[in-house]
Amino acid sequence: MLGPARSKTRRFLVAIAIGATAVLGVVPAAQAANVVPNWDFENNCAGVPCNWSPTTGVTLQYDTSVKLSGSASMKVTTTAPQGGNGATSDCVPLSPGPLTRSFWYRTTDAGVASIQRGEHFYASMNCALGTYIGGSMLNTTLPAHDTSWHLISDTDTAPVNTQAVEIYLLVNKGTANFDNVLLDGTPLAVTLTSFRAARSHKGVVLRWRTGTEADTLGFNVYRQLGSRRVRVNRRLLPALGAVAGSSYSFRDSRAPRHRAARYWLEDVSTSGVRTSHGPARVAATA
Repeated sequence: MLGPARSKTRRFLVAIAIGATAVLGVVPAAQAANVVPNWDFENNCAGVPCNWSPTTGVTLQYDTSVKLSGSASMKVTTTAPQGGNGATSDCVPLSPGPLTRSFWYRTTDAGVASIQRGEHFYASMNCALGTYIGGSMLNTTLPAHDTSWHLISDTDTAPVNTQAVEIYLLVNKGTANFDNVLLDGTPLAVTLTSFRAARSHKGVVLRWRTGTEADTLGFNVYRQLGSRRVRVNRRLLPALGAVAGSSYSFRDSRAPRHRAARYWLEDVSTSGVRTSHGPARVAATA
């Protein structure tokens, strides 16, 4: 699922769809509505991700050794704890209204105690300081310190009179990587009320229930072992198209029994937009 930089523009990770019995990570495809410049950090400008600038005392790096998808992420390194350590995006146009926002982070640095993402909204197209009309922060409660990528997401609202925005990615002290940053006002085509994976004697059975389906063409199922994901269905699984949602199931008959696995569900809209939901997990068997 997560492939070269070009395909990455159609596979982007975003919000959390809350179901009747589970919380599901949602990964919207990057669309024109995502205003974050160089959101996946694929564009390199002299060793620093293009369209991003460091704050005082911060080093930014175009990092090809650690990435969620594609070929790179952005490494942020700060040397002293103070407010506002991190990276700032270029000023980009934005309209007032509801927003979905998210980012992925990864850190193995135990000294990192706080990871934040925020926006500054402006009533001018060039983010002139005198036109600042508000800001909002999205924080980790306690950053995880491991080799996995972690998704943080929520919803926000751009104030009335907003014309532009700057996005901030902040680390209190130490080193962390960021990838796939979203700021989007586009509603999701599919919402899920559940997505589960369970082992059977013939493999792993995936079951999901949609709450809504809007212009949905079908679904793909991806199995993830470690950092590698592969699609397990040969053909697109057709959507039933029910306004009130539908129930689906799929069996992964080739799932390895002695390895833990994560599964991702990708919905494909009639316009080609792809959105990933998950993961659903199964443990290894003895």
